[in-house]
Amino acid sequence: MEPLALALELLLPLAIGAATARYISTATQPLLLEICSTGVGAAFWTRITSVAVLLVPLALTLAFAGNSYDATATDVVRRTVLLAIVGTLMAVGAVARALYRRIPTGAVEAPKAA
Repeated sequence: MEPLALALELLLPLAIGAATARYISTATQPLLLEICSTGVGAAFWTRITSVAVLLVPLALTLAFAGNSYDATATDVVRRTVLLAIVGTLMAVGAVARALYRRIPTGAVEAPKAA
């Protein structure tokens, strides 16, 4: 089970991170263009965001996945997906927090009460 477990622990977090990076890049690119005011700066920070969303789930999974000698395939997949999702949420949360702090004050309006 060890080679299969390692393959799953490498591929699943990367797949989840890649899907997440692709999904959020459409929203972060225009926001980064507004914040950075240059295409070069926005492209750089878009790539940094993608790298973080790809590598944090992988690092978390490899750090905490544990020993897979006696684990079933279902246990390995469950643990790997759980750690990859937690890592993705951590990376996206960190990126969202950093971007939120950089948004100009007048750019976000509070919703009006009815």
